[in-house]
Amino acid sequence: MDLWIRSQSREILTPIQEPLSIREYIKYKTIKERQIKENFRNEFIEIYVDKEVVDEYISCEIIYRDWCLGSYSTKERALEVLDEIQKIFYNNQKFINNVVVYEMPKE
Repeated sequence: MDLWIRSQSREILTPIQEPLSIREYIKYKTIKERQIKENFRNEFIEIYVDKEVVDEYISCEIIYRDWCLGSYSTKERALEVLDEIQKIFYNNQKFINNVVVYEMPKE
């Protein structure tokens, strides 16, 4: 049986031949501040700098090789999605010519 997974963004469709993994990291939302600076040629340029962190949150991605197949708000949800993929093998669902295509859920 071959398993193919379509990414959450729908931009990747790949056969799965190696283990999937979960990558967990903290993301930050910041407020940007617009500033006008003078460069070395005495020209004024507009730049945006991070003023303050307003929120931080954990994001969990399901990774295959270096590709993000899906991003979820909690590790528990990412584990649920991996469980769904695992059940395909045990329940023999959605087989067409011994091939399964699993589409990653949005949430």
